[in-house]
Amino acid sequence: MNEQPLSDEASDCESDSSSSSSEEPDASSGAAVEQMVEVPNKAQKSVRFADDCGKELYSVRVMTEPSDYPPQINPNVLRKLRGDDYVEESLNKDPSPTWNLLFKQPASEYVRFRETLEKDRVSLENVVLKPDSSKIVGTIKVANIAFEKKVFIRYTTNNWQSYMDRQATFQPSTSKVYDTFTFEIELPRPTDKAKRMEFCICYIANGSENWDSNGGENYKLEHVDVNVAPKRTVPPLFGR
Repeated sequence: MNEQPLSDEASDCESDSSSSSSEEPDASSGAAVEQMVEVPNKAQKSVRFADDCGKELYSVRVMTEPSDYPPQINPNVLRKLRGDDYVEESLNKDPSPTWNLLFKQPASEYVRFRETLEKDRVSLENVVLKPDSSKIVGTIKVANIAFEKKVFIRYTTNNWQSYMDRQATFQPSTSKVYDTFTFEIELPRPTDKAKRMEFCICYIANGSENWDSNGGENYKLEHVDVNVAPKRTVPPLFGR
């Protein structure tokens, strides 16, 4: 009995295996084919908050009136809607007092204001009438010649038959040359007979008095009555 050498069979198997592996897979046979796809690199995104740039992360808004605050309606519209039985209330009210300043605001004439301040060491700066005309508020500038200071307003409503003094209040500031004081004075009531008010300013420092009297004329305010229109009715907007 003749036997074939094993080396020949092994050689044939390797040949068949090599031949089989060298064949490319057929796409129609459904075999999976792997492909390498290059994905382009995307730019990386970064997130920065406002505080990284020195800004606030939030903003606060203050509401000056509640959200359910009723809207304002033009008074003319209301008068039309109410009809001819409505008498204008605003025309029936007593006249409201009005005060007029009889002098210019000192600070508006800056050169003269500084000259007065240098010469007299005290000068009225500004005066403001409150919207309801019940009082005036103002500011005063004084030369800083001493640590201890006293500033007051002297005013009259009867042509200096009598007068009153009202203390002014110191207001902190960064200036080392001049100091600022504020004051507030109630104006005479409408029932009073006073029709004019005058005032001047006194500044006491180092034992001496320094006055600002507006060049001897004093600062004057005049009271004026508002004219009252006759009562009248308004025709209705819609027919009855």
